[in-house]
Amino acid sequence: MSESIDILLPVLARAYEPPPDEPIWQWAEKNLRLVSSQNAEHAGQPWSLSRAPHTRLIFDFLADPVARELHIMKSSASMFTTALFVALAWLARYKPCRVLYCINNIAEVGKVSHSILQPFLRQVFGDQVFDDRSQSRDFLRLPTGAIFELGSPTEGFFANKQASVVILDEFDIFPDSLEGGATEPLSAARGRFKASTRFAKLITLCAPQRQFDIVRKDISQPGTKQHRAYLSGDQREYRIPCPHCDAEFAPGRTTLHFEHLRLPEAESVEGELMRETPYDMARVLRETALQCPACNGLIHEGWGPKDKAALVRRGRWVPTNLTAPPDRWSAWYNDTCALMGNSELGKLAAELIDARSKGRHDLIQVCRARFGEPQSEIDTVDLSADHVRRHCASHRRGVCPVLPWFIGLSIDCQKGPSETHPLLFKWVKAGIMDNGEIHVIDYGQTASPQELRLVYEQGIPYSGPPIPGSDGKPVMLYCQRAIIDSGYRAGADAATEEDLGHHIYPLCVSWGFRDDGRWLRKETGYNYTGTWHLVPMKGRGRDQIRGEATQFSTVTVPHPQFGQIELPLHLFNDPWFKSELYHGTLAADPTTPLDPRLRRYPRIYLPSPEDEIDEQFLNEISSEKLMERPKRVRGQIRMGREWGVPSHRKNDFGDCVKMLRVLWSLMSRSALQSAENEAQAPALTARSGHEAR
Repeated sequence: MSESIDILLPVLARAYEPPPDEPIWQWAEKNLRLVSSQNAEHAGQPWSLSRAPHTRLIFDFLADPVARELHIMKSSASMFTTALFVALAWLARYKPCRVLYCINNIAEVGKVSHSILQPFLRQVFGDQVFDDRSQSRDFLRLPTGAIFELGSPTEGFFANKQASVVILDEFDIFPDSLEGGATEPLSAARGRFKASTRFAKLITLCAPQRQFDIVRKDISQPGTKQHRAYLSGDQREYRIPCPHCDAEFAPGRTTLHFEHLRLPEAESVEGELMRETPYDMARVLRETALQCPACNGLIHEGWGPKDKAALVRRGRWVPTNLTAPPDRWSAWYNDTCALMGNSELGKLAAELIDARSKGRHDLIQVCRARFGEPQSEIDTVDLSADHVRRHCASHRRGVCPVLPWFIGLSIDCQKGPSETHPLLFKWVKAGIMDNGEIHVIDYGQTASPQELRLVYEQGIPYSGPPIPGSDGKPVMLYCQRAIIDSGYRAGADAATEEDLGHHIYPLCVSWGFRDDGRWLRKETGYNYTGTWHLVPMKGRGRDQIRGEATQFSTVTVPHPQFGQIELPLHLFNDPWFKSELYHGTLAADPTTPLDPRLRRYPRIYLPSPEDEIDEQFLNEISSEKLMERPKRVRGQIRMGREWGVPSHRKNDFGDCVKMLRVLWSLMSRSALQSAENEAQAPALTARSGHEAR
């Protein structure tokens, strides 16, 4: 009996030992050291709040008697997880309770327990950390009576359990309803506090996820879970003082100052058609700074009293949503405030520049991982004809209001009305500027290939500002590029397609070519080095072609003179260009100034609504919707949202406008032959002159 008492007394004394009269983070600085799994560079060194001063939010939240929920929308490497486990070690020592830690991936349960949590706990309790691991969860018992249960979001994990602390890590990756039930994860977590009203803390944290990164079974609400949880709280932001004007501001992507480091036009690579002026990357890495919105003063990377590190350590969390419930905290954090983890301002700017040059999806990835910015706006878009009408300009249908870089004709094909006319051609003609602006001139449909050729050859009246040298004469513009979607009738392999009798590739051959090249003989047939009047294109999936890049291919087609020829075929990333067109342009407010960091493509201008724009044209441009579709990613079926057309709608004119985007991308990258010659020879001529084709 006395031996049992001797064992129990130290345990009980430890369990009921009052907490020290100091904040949690000060206790941690004296008693805990960093573990290698969280920070290999500083492993073994004392944990210090000065390395990540923003994580004080975790400790303040646990100490606040009113706060019950904390939702953190953060960058990927924010040090919040480390601070959370430090706080749990303090709780296990001085405020023993039941803690439920939930993470979506079962494989991560053991990793988190053995590599991160237990090393911190053993620094406090030595070998008295008892681990009872099962296949799907870890169960930790501590001598103070504290219990830690780690598992995945299933109905069984939450069922019939009361807890004082519930943590939902990587919250965006959770399913919409718990496995084995219909309960939403956040509701299940809140239900664990019924018997713990005095001390109840719920924490969710995650870097915002792209929709096609999220494994989902049912989409019930737009946006990501973490972003919705953040919006429901007081939306705190980490503000630092400006050393120049004493104002406080929240550093972020928009406060990075590096745009002045663009190279002059003359220093661009000779002969290369570049989307944007290049930067002096050596200076970007060295001179990028934070800019105060109040006084435009600059804060540089460094350790001086007026540099970033010192000011970040003086920062504080400030709530911005004063209408939120007082017990619900939320916060947004990004790497511009980071003092560790390869997050110098110059490196952040370099990653932004690189992502911009690759495309919108790469930019979204950097904004999520580095700046904690959600992409939820793309998930709430329901494109309508009203969105499209906002892009109507003042020019009449059938005239060109600008002097374009070139005029393009885009054609989409569908099944024709009869055996005599097996194909129906829908077309859009537009003037395309060198910066990507598209001015739609005319559109229509025909079942006759001869009429389609006349559409291509017909002159277009110019209605813009006077052109020097025209002497007031009417000026006509002409098409210089024509493209056609070959995805519908290109192959001619199936019997049903053979019955149609007219295919896209032979049509392209029948239009002929310009006299700007020569024929080369190859094993598979003759190849023309010049420019064809009508060029076929075909969309491919995101997994086949990355970003805005295109692939060049050829198809072998019969030819009356050479027997067999190789016709050029351009392949493009169809989901990528759909997202650029529908979300990046048509769904955006055209009156908002263009921000190149958010939306790379300029506007689309449609003919004046006074001409009663054809409702079919408007409806087909706006027919695409964000739709939930299964995708196979690395051998796993995942649900993602992509632009698609419902089965009862048509999107032919929308495809035509999308292909004009592709055409501009190809031309601007010199992917079509003789693009530079076209850029130097504007598409215009006087009525009495020759056609400029």
